[in-house]
Amino acid sequence: MTAFRNLRIFIVALAVLSWFGMSSAFGDSANVAEVACPSGTPLAFGFNGVRHCLQGGESFWLDHNGGMREAEELDELLLRHASWVGELGCVGNPDAGDIREDGRRLKLSDISIKRFVETARGQFENRPTIDLTNRDLRCAELTSVSLQDVDFTNANMFGALLDGNFAKARFHGTNLEKARMRGVFQYADITGARLIDTNMQGVTLNEADLTDAVYEPRYPPLISELARTQGLDTLRYENNPARLYELKEKFAESGYHRAERKIIAALRRMDANLLDYLAFDLTSEYGSNPARPAYFLMASLPIFAALYWIVLRLPAAAFGGELLLLVERKPGHPGYSAAEKHYVRKLPFAIGGRGGLDRTMTELRVLRLALIVSILSATRIGFRDLDLNKWLRLLQQKEYSFYLRGWPRTLSGLQSVLSVYLLALAILCVFGKPFDF
Repeated sequence: MTAFRNLRIFIVALAVLSWFGMSSAFGDSANVAEVACPSGTPLAFGFNGVRHCLQGGESFWLDHNGGMREAEELDELLLRHASWVGELGCVGNPDAGDIREDGRRLKLSDISIKRFVETARGQFENRPTIDLTNRDLRCAELTSVSLQDVDFTNANMFGALLDGNFAKARFHGTNLEKARMRGVFQYADITGARLIDTNMQGVTLNEADLTDAVYEPRYPPLISELARTQGLDTLRYENNPARLYELKEKFAESGYHRAERKIIAALRRMDANLLDYLAFDLTSEYGSNPARPAYFLMASLPIFAALYWIVLRLPAAAFGGELLLLVERKPGHPGYSAAEKHYVRKLPFAIGGRGGLDRTMTELRVLRLALIVSILSATRIGFRDLDLNKWLRLLQQKEYSFYLRGWPRTLSGLQSVLSVYLLALAILCVFGKPFDF
């Protein structure tokens, strides 16, 4: 009994000590020195045993020891690095480690760049802070860093080592020639960057944007990573297209057929002219968007119907065109004879001065008729037994045909040619690869 009571006392004491230990570890009052912040300071931030008074928009970064450093200190390091590049230059092979240096070369490891920004509710958020746009970061080493959302736009990172978390960072127009990219570049903006002789082995590119990037890496990333990126159909090359052709083949072998089509489009766009753009890129993006020709075909029907409505609605003398309706006479119809089974009705028919609902219904009837003419014109051209126009006419309750004169006839012919081209292009893009090399 005594032993059991001693055991309970020991457990209670251990729980109390554990609670005090957690309080001292997670509570900021036990291990952070109190600092009297000026009135109006929106936040007192506890770090490294010291309470810092931070104003909205104040910037800082954490070094490898976890110490808080001001943004100006990083600017000084960048200036020293720029002077090193200017005097000694980024000469040598970065992969072999034979770069000449004298201690001024930028080497940052285990750092996290942050900024406190005041929000509408008076709270603070971590946001990117250091402006690294247009910086000379040639042969810089950024290892085990956390530089999320940092802006490297138009920076020169020739031969640099990028190893860490660069999620959502911006590398728009950045020179990454001969750079070594490792770590996480998830959702990163790499648009317009130069990836020439770049080492991209082991890089994570999930949802990264590679729009208009120059893709000529020495060591490309995994195919599964590239398949999840954006802007594949806009990749470019400067001197050597071999990497893009190799990428196309690897996508095909790995079953990423949509990504393969995008690389085909990227290669076709490199030497395209205006006619190629209008006939193939605008209509189907060189096969990478096989549904677009069908969308264009469907959208063209009401557009041409509006033009046919003009023919139906206004007198022929106004536009020099008319539409004739050939209607079949049935037995018992006035004027029926075995010699003349059809009669011709000239359209448009005049719409009287009636108002209200009757006039609205008449206008809707004219619009419906214009849409029918547009559909029949779009399906006029057939091939052997593949005659959509004939199939659609079988759905009519009465036997009639349309004939156009003047410019409406030319318009109908253009619509027929355009429609059969879009339909054939849609079929080829869905079931094949008409633009493959």
